[in-house]
Amino acid sequence: PIISGLLVSGWQGAAVQILAILASTLIYIPFVKALDNQYRKEELGTNNN
Repeated sequence: PIISGLLVSGWQGAAVQILAILASTLIYIPFVKALDNQYRKEELGTNNN
């Protein structure tokens, strides 16, 4: 994705795409952590039974 922005509009397009990737990663991190915690709790609960 970054190369396409670079080819179409120069370094500014590549910079915008890098920022978009970083923003979407930061948005997803809390949800991934919450799901990981849920799976960890389920795994610990099934191991104790």
